[in-house]
Amino acid sequence: MQYDVKFSQLDSLRTDCLVVGVYSGKKLTEAGKQIDETSGGYIAKILKKVDLDSCGELQLLLDPPAIKAERLLLVGLGPQKEFTIGQLRKVVSSVIKKLQSDRSNNLAITFAAESSLKSSAFDVAQQTAVSAEDALYRFDACKSDAGKKAPKHPLKKLHLWLPSRKNGNQYKDGLQHGASIAIGMATARDLANLPGNICTPTYLAKQAVELGKQ
Repeated sequence: MQYDVKFSQLDSLRTDCLVVGVYSGKKLTEAGKQIDETSGGYIAKILKKVDLDSCGELQLLLDPPAIKAERLLLVGLGPQKEFTIGQLRKVVSSVIKKLQSDRSNNLAITFAAESSLKSSAFDVAQQTAVSAEDALYRFDACKSDAGKKAPKHPLKKLHLWLPSRKNGNQYKDGLQHGASIAIGMATARDLANLPGNICTPTYLAKQAVELGKQ
């Protein structure tokens, strides 16, 4: 999947799915507040009908008013004081797994710059990419029906929406670094999942040589 950052106004941001966080007690993130105000209290009305107090709970909304995004995904972040980078990983994983079975090809996450995370821009972005790729991981090498079970509309792009250009380069670098880490993790998992008659010492040595060339 490709990764990048976005700085545009939330109401004009074009994406298949805009992901907005909700803290316990129906408290909105800064991005959520902006969208709610723009849409005339649309999110607040929805939150009166659904419970998103637990970290990772989801509510997908189609054709949200007053914004360019085709879908709005509300996701529970848990208590604001407890929203750490570990909780972020859990939330990102839930979001990716949900949208992988949806018709979305791209998404924009809007809570990467929340002050409650108390982590560097680089670390937040890195762990977002690692978590996303981990959620997308599939091992199909030994499956005859792999093509039939593959997502019909796979996710291709993930953007981190940022309220300003401050630390933008750090977020970008973190995303790319996280994506690279995820490639290594996926390779290790692929090798671990191969049967012993394929993943022999000789095979492992050849794989190491090929990785070295890259």
